[in-house]
Amino acid sequence: MDVLPPLTAWLTDPHPGRGVRLADDSGGWTYVPYPELAAAAHRVAASMRAAGVRPGDVVCVLMPTGLPCLATLFGAWAAGATISPLPPPSFQTEDAYVEHIVAVLEQAAPALVVASGEFTVLAARAMTGAGLPGRPWTPQETAAGDASEAAGA
Repeated sequence: MDVLPPLTAWLTDPHPGRGVRLADDSGGWTYVPYPELAAAAHRVAASMRAAGVRPGDVVCVLMPTGLPCLATLFGAWAAGATISPLPPPSFQTEDAYVEHIVAVLEQAAPALVVASGEFTVLAARAMTGAGLPGRPWTPQETAAGDASEAAGA
């Protein structure tokens, strides 16, 4: 039987002619080549390591889908962390949502809670409720440029 390469192998040798298509706000699709996604993931991984994430740690992620979310998920993976995605708020009240996320954070005991801008207030409330120090970590620009500096680290 053939041995499959690790799921993260594409991060070290991304195929330049392949990529992912992400739905955009205009109802269309945005193409992101694997080399661009891999580079963004590596920038996020370096930032996470600088923020104290170590192999085996849990990283909780509260972000809408898109390139920043994918770069964060794969960045956590590249940093050796276990990813625990947090569902975005939906139909429950804000208090009920925060209570749910508090319960997840208490069980996951993450080294880092990542939240995009629109979710930082909710994530901060949940972190406080779960007794976690600090505030949510927000990855900076991941599509291009330097993402080594992050807010909340």
